[in-house]
Amino acid sequence: MTQLQAQQTNNNFTGIVFKKTGNFWIDNGIVGLYSILISHQAHFEQLFGIQLSPLETDTLIVGVNQKCTDSFFAELKRLLIESFVYETNNYGFYYDQASNRFVLSRKRDLRIDKKYYFQGFVPKPDGKIPLKGLSVSVHKELENFLVKNKTYKLSIENEIPTSKMIFALSNKTIVNSDMLRPGRKPCSFCGDRFKKLISLDRMHFPLLVGFPNLKTFYSNLDSEFRLCGKCSLAALAGSYKSYFSIHNAYLSCFILYDPDLSEMYRLQSEVGALTGNPYGNFDKQSVITTYLYETLFVFLLSLFEKLRCDSKQEWFNRITAKKIIGILALKQGNTVIVEHMVEFSRITELFVFFEKSRNLPLIGRGKKEAIEWTAFLNALYSKTDENSVLRNHICERILNFTKTNDLLEEYLFRSERTNKNLFYFIRLYNKEVAGMEESMIALCAAIGGEIGRKSKAKDTKGFLYAIRNCRCQSEFIKILSQIQFPLEISYNRNLFDSLREENWEDYKSLISIFAANQFFYNPKKEDAENE
Repeated sequence: MTQLQAQQTNNNFTGIVFKKTGNFWIDNGIVGLYSILISHQAHFEQLFGIQLSPLETDTLIVGVNQKCTDSFFAELKRLLIESFVYETNNYGFYYDQASNRFVLSRKRDLRIDKKYYFQGFVPKPDGKIPLKGLSVSVHKELENFLVKNKTYKLSIENEIPTSKMIFALSNKTIVNSDMLRPGRKPCSFCGDRFKKLISLDRMHFPLLVGFPNLKTFYSNLDSEFRLCGKCSLAALAGSYKSYFSIHNAYLSCFILYDPDLSEMYRLQSEVGALTGNPYGNFDKQSVITTYLYETLFVFLLSLFEKLRCDSKQEWFNRITAKKIIGILALKQGNTVIVEHMVEFSRITELFVFFEKSRNLPLIGRGKKEAIEWTAFLNALYSKTDENSVLRNHICERILNFTKTNDLLEEYLFRSERTNKNLFYFIRLYNKEVAGMEESMIALCAAIGGEIGRKSKAKDTKGFLYAIRNCRCQSEFIKILSQIQFPLEISYNRNLFDSLREENWEDYKSLISIFAANQFFYNPKKEDAENE
């Protein structure tokens, strides 16, 4: 049923249209609502006789019996909230007044990632009755019930719940026929005008900032953002189809986004859940991450591995044309602060780089190797500082396809640890991303390796730090000259012929890295890793 057909249906039906807004959170919510309708289509057809159209590029259309509009929205919201809730291993009970009996039930709680969006909400029953208000016979029934279920260690309060615990979430998001009435007030997102709107809050949009800050970006804004009923429901569903990871009170959330709603639904459906861990729904490759860029890097690596295993070239090509939107939020008590957001669209380039890292020809060796990304990322974790800040910065550089040598140099001198994956990465990244000639990388590796070996033989790191601390091209050349005779080494003339004001730091960093890599190299540890 097209939008035109929805408008031309008989008087018993009305066409409810959710329009694409261009806001990634609300559009993702529209796709989430469509997913719920598809999953429970028979249920909605039986209760409300809905007519669900295939999701279009910019609209979701549902034909609903006019008499059932309010009930339809209430049920859709209920199922949405149910998807955010899970049953714990603890038990409670409630009094079913209709059957005049007590019912044992498992307690419920919001899924851990949803607590970042709906903080402060706790489950509540539909109603309660005072314990003193129970009749003698009901009191007797309660005593027998507690004895029968004493293994569950049920607690009694002054009031007895009369239903299972439910999450009401936002009472503002009450979508009904009254909220759909046309009017003069424009929705800040879909642009349609309605008689009633609701104000935007962090529950509907986690990236919301205060009105004074909004004025910085929207100078023509004369009032706060307001949502229509449909957009508010879609906003509640913004995290329904998302990938997340939680560590050290930080939540990283990722959304696979496409400006075409139908393609976004197809994309999210085919990828599916990558794992069922309650603290993250994608495989983190045994890498513990806290910050946004390192977590995004691991998510993309997990996505790459899944698609590669599926061997669906057409599907692989489709996803590389999309983009991923990431959010980092920190939870402190009942306060949640969204600290960072990133939009990543260079999936194709990164996946090509990942593919090349699996079949890496080594210069001067008659075999090929692969970068073991898990070992590479875990090695970058700073055990001394017990954090991954430096690794996060390195991942940010990789995702932005900018130079990483200065950070890797810092890592080597700070940790005094090295591994073969770092060696492989430096060679591949400088060739494929930094654009250095393979012969010059090999030259820097040879010079740096010799400096590292002979410095290690003399048991001194002074020469390494002298190279690292160079601040200009002339100083770099001077230091190379000064260490030449104590270390008894010679240089290839091509190095000095290639030095320019704009590239000397690249050569300096590479020689420094390869020297440190050789100096801190532990052959016994390397042999143990290869066993």
